[in-house]
Amino acid sequence: MTTKEITLYTIKENLNEKRHQLNELVNQKNLVITDDILRISQEIDILIITYYKKLNSSQI
Repeated sequence: MTTKEITLYTIKENLNEKRHQLNELVNQKNLVITDDILRISQEIDILIITYYKKLNSSQI
């Protein structure tokens, strides 16, 4: 794997972990929006943006 592929894979894994954390919080809190859920949601957004920027760039 190239450095770019490894970095993109890591970003995707981090994104999946954040999604899992968010789902767990939503289940624990019975869909009550908390600061933790908002924070994780923002982290997911940042990871998505970073992933697509890296995907479209020719270098890391």
